[in-house]
Amino acid sequence: MALFSSWQQKCWWKFLAFADTGVADFQLEKRSGNVEVTSLHGLYKDGEGIGKTDLPFREESFGTRALFIIGCHILQALQSGSPFFIDEMDSGLHSYVTQLIVDIFRNERINMLN
Repeated sequence: MALFSSWQQKCWWKFLAFADTGVADFQLEKRSGNVEVTSLHGLYKDGEGIGKTDLPFREESFGTRALFIIGCHILQALQSGSPFFIDEMDSGLHSYVTQLIVDIFRNERINMLN
């Protein structure tokens, strides 16, 4: 059984990509009762893409890890129309990412359940 639907994973990935995390894709795998997250990043040489590489979630930056977790809650709130609260929203996130999150909830095309 998949941990997330393909639609949820696609939305989550788009959110991470738009926030410019460098994450090209990610995999969620359930192992021994835990969920293991691996992100996929592009490899570049002289500005040209030459492949991709896996990176364990624990090696991502604090901001990317926080955004990854927050993204899950944002997606749930948008799907259910429930409120979304964050304490110390700017802690560990770039200011443009904080503004992106606010803009997502203010956008009626994205936040259709308001």
